[in-house]
Amino acid sequence: MAYFDVHTQESLIRKWARQLRAVVASDRSQVPIASLAQARGISRIIEIPLHSDGLLARDGNELVIYLNKQLGVSRQRFTCAHEIGHTYLGNPLLNDSSTKGEVGKDKGCYVEFTQQNSIDEYLCDIFAVELLMPREAVESLLNQYGASIRCVQRISSIFGVSLSAAAWRMAELDRENLGVIWFKKMGKPNCPEDVRLRVHWGVFPHQQRTYLPRYDSAKADSLVVKSFLSGQVVEGPEKMDIGSVRGLKHLVCKRFYNTVLCLVFDNVPASRVTDSHLKTLPI
Repeated sequence: MAYFDVHTQESLIRKWARQLRAVVASDRSQVPIASLAQARGISRIIEIPLHSDGLLARDGNELVIYLNKQLGVSRQRFTCAHEIGHTYLGNPLLNDSSTKGEVGKDKGCYVEFTQQNSIDEYLCDIFAVELLMPREAVESLLNQYGASIRCVQRISSIFGVSLSAAAWRMAELDRENLGVIWFKKMGKPNCPEDVRLRVHWGVFPHQQRTYLPRYDSAKADSLVVKSFLSGQVVEGPEKMDIGSVRGLKHLVCKRFYNTVLCLVFDNVPASRVTDSHLKTLPI
């Protein structure tokens, strides 16, 4: 697959995800991952210690998905759906010659990072999102709750996915120019003792080439920090300067354990359902 063909491939991978869900999952909210894997020729799903979230490998004549046993159930479901996506893309791990050494070891079933491999990883994430969270059902929740923290929580609960995956899908299908940034209380690799609320992950599906420097820290007087300290939903305008996300934005922030989910709107969304009722919920 050539780099310039990525948009065509994205359309195809979404189509394949919908077809697989329709054949195996019918109208169930939480798709049966094991059945989906079997439908794609994967014989076993095994939890073991891994340095990554998961991988697809060949064990003799069988295809096997290995999952990091330390991940939560919702994260494992997404990872498993991601690995199923590789069966559509001709992943190098499916070749007998690619699996050298024992699975789970540093020298095991890992593919050398290339531009093509990064595209495939992106496409498999898209596959997982489309497979686990069908468009029509998520759009129905968006119509009910608007783009909000509450909507993210409902998507996560109904479809058995992580809050991160749910936030990504909501941002992708929302009509607003919505982005998502997760801040996590952590240090940096070169300075682990300097613990702050730092950029951990983010997605801006309606903007091309958005740059979010990981480990960039939230300012002490930011809404992100205020939400973390209070445990409440904090909402309002704020001037941002994180990578290519710059200028006055409308933020909605909510703490979840040692992280803060930050919804980033270009403007105040007129039709958004307020999250004020979440202020009394436990973090």
